[in-house]
Amino acid sequence: MLEKPLRMLPLVLLAGCFATYSQEVFAEDCRRVDEIESYVTSGFAPTGSQCEKFMGLHSSVGVSCFWAHPFRSADADQFFEHVWMQVTTCRQGEAFFEQRNVNHPDSYQQRKLLTGSGIFRVAKKDKGLDQHTLIFLSFEFLGSRVRTSVAGPSRR
Repeated sequence: MLEKPLRMLPLVLLAGCFATYSQEVFAEDCRRVDEIESYVTSGFAPTGSQCEKFMGLHSSVGVSCFWAHPFRSADADQFFEHVWMQVTTCRQGEAFFEQRNVNHPDSYQQRKLLTGSGIFRVAKKDKGLDQHTLIFLSFEFLGSRVRTSVAGPSRR
């Protein structure tokens, strides 16, 4: 009678470990999204990025950060997809995709997520002259709503 519960014990322990690991990975994945939202008030940029605040249309406030990668590298493509996955996993909203034709050999691709608090933009720009591919993560607050604190990762 005790055999069945004992046989289930490894599965229960494994499920508990997976749940803990998933929560830690999720929190880590949302850190970049949380940091860009709070950059305007905290000044702390996502790891490895260069960021600047900007003034948008209608007096909106935002921040744009970028990471440089080797020109048209697989790492750049993977990082672009990973950042987009982080944004769409950590925030809920309506997604838009944009690919612009440019009048030179470089390329530009952008995805947007419209949320209740603002607009996230993830963009990939190939800069042939500099031999870099830049991955941008931007956040523009809707109106004058600026988050002054981050209570932790937002979840769906």
